[in-house]
Amino acid sequence: MRLRVSALHLLAAVALWGQGDKFCFRDQCQFLTVRQGLVRFADFPALSRDLVIGRYAQGYQRFVPAVEVPIRGARSPGGWLVVVSAFLDHAEGGQELRVRMYAPDGSKQGQSDIMSALEGLELGDVFGTADEVLAITSTEEHAYNVNTTIWLLQKAGGPRKLMDVPGVLIKAAKARDGARSGALIRRQTYDGEHAETKGWVEEFWAWDPIQKSLIPPNE
Repeated sequence: MRLRVSALHLLAAVALWGQGDKFCFRDQCQFLTVRQGLVRFADFPALSRDLVIGRYAQGYQRFVPAVEVPIRGARSPGGWLVVVSAFLDHAEGGQELRVRMYAPDGSKQGQSDIMSALEGLELGDVFGTADEVLAITSTEEHAYNVNTTIWLLQKAGGPRKLMDVPGVLIKAAKARDGARSGALIRRQTYDGEHAETKGWVEEFWAWDPIQKSLIPPNE
């Protein structure tokens, strides 16, 4: 009976919302679709969520599977291509984002899943050197679910992760007037358990152009 009810919900969802990736579990359907140029995630029949994930980046659809929907594409001055797409998690339920990184020769060099909403993306020589990096901040529905990841886009060896912290990239600074280049991060202090640890702190991670790494504060 549950399977039959779920199937009916799925048919109703398709009729109501149109085509897109979709699946049903526990008598509840979730789907990802494009309506009026916007990528949306919703559930049915409860309709407790009908969220706008971003604008449909149609020109980048060929870089992702048909069941995913691109919301952002960017190319660096050095020729790296980054595509961010939305997808449904058929195993656990819900919607997340996936980042794909393509080298200047067109080969796929990296892929990473991030949170469900794209907060910010910076790509290129953001530290003022010849090295190109990709910095992405993603969030979820809850205020304390946020993360920033920074990759070094290496010419050999593929992308290398420089940073993965629960926080927001405020800005990537280039060296000037004697100040070092680096990343200013607004990092969460919440330990996930104790309410008294909730808060934010600003940290500057300096860029080391020799070691090609970000140096944490106080080091």
